[in-house]
Amino acid sequence: IGDGWESVAHSELKALSVTVGIYHHQLAGCPGHEETGQAIQALESACEALADSVRRDEYERQQAY
Repeated sequence: IGDGWESVAHSELKALSVTVGIYHHQLAGCPGHEETGQAIQALESACEALADSVRRDEYERQQAY
């Protein structure tokens, strides 16, 4: 997804999502399980928002030519 700060942010958010996912599975049936599931959803939503923003910016740049 691009080559600017968005790419770095997207990669870092994906890495956090994977890490939280590991804890989420380990916490099955324990306190924190629901919250880590919510955190995964929020991280994935942030990744989608970044990707949408980059696609929108790229489309607008193409339309300007």
